[in-house]
Amino acid sequence: MEQNTTNHTEAELNTPANTGVQQDVDILPLNHLMAQNFPPVEWLVQDLIPEDAVVLLSAPPASFKTWFALELAKSVASGAKFLDKFATKPTNILIMDAESGDRQLHDHFKKLHVDSEANIYYADCCSWYLNKDSAAEKLGVQCYEKDINLIIFDSLVRFHDGDENSSKEMSKVFRAFSYLKKQGITSLILHHTRKGGVNPKSQRSDMEAIRGSGDILAACDIHLCMNRVDQGNKVFVKQTKNRLDTESKPFSAYFIKESNESSRWYFGEFEESKEDIVKRQIDIVMDYIQTNPGRNQKQILTYLQLCENCIINNDKSLRDILRRLEEDGQIYSTSGKGRERLYYAATLAEEVDNSEEPLNV
Repeated sequence: MEQNTTNHTEAELNTPANTGVQQDVDILPLNHLMAQNFPPVEWLVQDLIPEDAVVLLSAPPASFKTWFALELAKSVASGAKFLDKFATKPTNILIMDAESGDRQLHDHFKKLHVDSEANIYYADCCSWYLNKDSAAEKLGVQCYEKDINLIIFDSLVRFHDGDENSSKEMSKVFRAFSYLKKQGITSLILHHTRKGGVNPKSQRSDMEAIRGSGDILAACDIHLCMNRVDQGNKVFVKQTKNRLDTESKPFSAYFIKESNESSRWYFGEFEESKEDIVKRQIDIVMDYIQTNPGRNQKQILTYLQLCENCIINNDKSLRDILRRLEEDGQIYSTSGKGRERLYYAATLAEEVDNSEEPLNV
């Protein structure tokens, strides 16, 4: 396999700059930065896991996140599409296991039909901490020797002995992940959400549900969250943070136990974002006004309530969309009976104006 040129030699990894010795700060002019040509972002898993990054995968307990991470490792190690949907860039992978143990990890790999000759390494990491004794530097050397560019940490709480609610202590832990990133290694860190996970009643977001200090999310380049639906075999995966690009579309996937010896992942479908839903509702309203000019708000709402794929079901939601369309100049309104407004597509007015014959002077 081609060597990753962003990795450093063992000698470089053991220099004082990489062992915690304070260095002078290089203050440079802006033109030094702007004269550099940075290569485009490379993705280990298209739109989900980039090279040279710190990636957090958060989920409540029993949400299949270990199974999900191992399926991802299986795909990246071979260069096969992840979930038969997302292109991958093959590389060697290290599973840092502090959750499952050898017996369970063996069982998971066997049920997922992972080739025993796959470019995957593993380590039993009981009582091994990233924030101790130059652990990240030593791990970087081992990864360099084996050409490993993706490490999966299962799970965060097992790789430090600090207080997860302490910003100061978590910043020390994530300096280790940042160090690995500088060596050309992506860290995929599995992490638990707070007890109760995402609670719609309290409006807790997927990011707010991450357990521990806010520094955990702040230190990551990418955040993926998983939520299992009604304890069934369906999960939703959402990218809530992406420093390198716009967030990818959320999607569903299914973890199916086919037998006692076989389990498989299947891609479900891409889910609509809030922006996608709003755009779809606007398009439906606009289409109706274009084909039914001169209708009032009550008539438009009556139609929308009969549409199978439209979720506008009250006056306020429709008023907001009509106001937005008027402000954007896509529709206009005239007075009807009493206080009612009649709505027309702006294109209709333009067609009328264009059809008028010029006056002969």
